[in-house]
Amino acid sequence: MLVDSGNLCDDLISLEFAAAIKIPITLQRQQIGTAAAGGTVEVIGRAKSFILFLEGIPKPVVLNPIVVKQLAHTVNLGQSFLR
Repeated sequence: MLVDSGNLCDDLISLEFAAAIKIPITLQRQQIGTAAAGGTVEVIGRAKSFILFLEGIPKPVVLNPIVVKQLAHTVNLGQSFLR
């Protein structure tokens, strides 16, 4: 898992993680830009909301993440998580 303050898009999960936890995905295929020059990731869609428990945080976190192909980390928590 990566907490990514530079991720201005939304919380992200990898397609492989979504398949592993068998979470439904609403398809919304598109490309979104990354910080790398000319970099993009392929969006598959949005996963159904789910609860994530993080050590040291007393309340569970509810995620409604975007599912992307070939994400470097299984979960990428962005600005929405940090707020």
